[in-house]
Amino acid sequence: MAEAESSIFIVRMLVGLLGGVLVGLERERAQSARRGGKSGSVPGMRTFGLVALYGALSSYIAGPGGGGSIFLVVSVLPVLAFIMLYAYTRMLKQRILGITTYIVMLNTFLIGTLAGMGLILESVSISVLVTLLLALKTPAERIASSIDYAELIAMLEVAALFLIIGPIVSTMPPILGVVDLMKAYLFFSMVIALSFTSYTAARIWGARGLVYSALLGSIVSSEAMISAITRSISGMSGEARRRLLSSLVPIVIGVMQVKTAVLIAVALYLFGGPGALQGLVLVAPLAAISAVVVYINYLRGASGDVSITVESPLSWSTAAKSALAYLVLTLASTLVAKTGLDQTLLVLGLVGGLVNATATILGIASVLGSVGICTAMSSMILAVATATLNKPLYAEYKTLGPGERRILWMWSIAMALVPLALAVAAALGTC
Repeated sequence: MAEAESSIFIVRMLVGLLGGVLVGLERERAQSARRGGKSGSVPGMRTFGLVALYGALSSYIAGPGGGGSIFLVVSVLPVLAFIMLYAYTRMLKQRILGITTYIVMLNTFLIGTLAGMGLILESVSISVLVTLLLALKTPAERIASSIDYAELIAMLEVAALFLIIGPIVSTMPPILGVVDLMKAYLFFSMVIALSFTSYTAARIWGARGLVYSALLGSIVSSEAMISAITRSISGMSGEARRRLLSSLVPIVIGVMQVKTAVLIAVALYLFGGPGALQGLVLVAPLAAISAVVVYINYLRGASGDVSITVESPLSWSTAAKSALAYLVLTLASTLVAKTGLDQTLLVLGLVGGLVNATATILGIASVLGSVGICTAMSSMILAVATATLNKPLYAEYKTLGPGERRILWMWSIAMALVPLALAVAAALGTC
């Protein structure tokens, strides 16, 4: 028992000490960087390590509770006195402002205290988080200096949208038992989030940034991505705008088609078993052709180095229009389902793809056991086709000229031809 107690004591003290040393190492390294490699008067590894060790020893002696807790409270007083004396010396005598070091010292004492109480994971986690936060000072200062007031307000608005509005909307019942406000809110939020992402990418990398955001954002929602990019290019000249749009639209659609093709393949296996994988003969060409289109247009778009000026980080009007279009299409598909037409999988794929191809594909795949593989494949691929054709419905039309609108419709129709042909082939039994 004595050996076990000794081992516990050693482990707790070491964890506390190392946690403090980690924090002190960052403080010492930061001071050295500021002074060009010379040491200074800011506490470093030894000081913070000893403070954490003192906290670990105090909490270990105090024990799990009882009268020992009074000892722990009393042991805090010397630390507070030392911090106050140190602050007095630096702030009043040496005229050095800043309170970070004092707060870090208190955190270091608590890191050791947690270790002494046996809360090893908590102690290690806090020490890592404190060190990480301190190490992020320089990049954080660069980011803060590059952010203007409008961008800061936009960040707060996005935070309020997700953290305040979201929980409120989640408690609301469907309107008339049909319209799910939570789904509309999520779509609205995606448009806002992708709008801000596109703004940030365009601000940092220009046109190339929009290409990057289109590649990633289309995985989340191709409809929301179309809304974001058609708004983001409004600050470009006509020719540059058309050239960039002709690369971005096929990237968005192509990524969506690759994603849905992969989803169909996974759904076939999960819902239909290995035997249903014969349907891959249809989705494989779709994925391959779309991937080639994405790659070619990525090279075209990423090769440009055009600066983009976006008026504001967020566009609430664009998000509202896109969410309204989403609601209308959702309501239409729901009414079709209530009329009994949803019993025909082809109609379900046709209408459901306009709203959400992912949900439609999963819904159709769930009945694979009771319908033929060719019928199911035709319906799922048809959903991909209509999800391709719906992109102009979500575009910010007021920012597009006739030439840009033609580009949007041309790519939507052209890239819908392959899934339409494959859907017809599946309906004819070619699967």
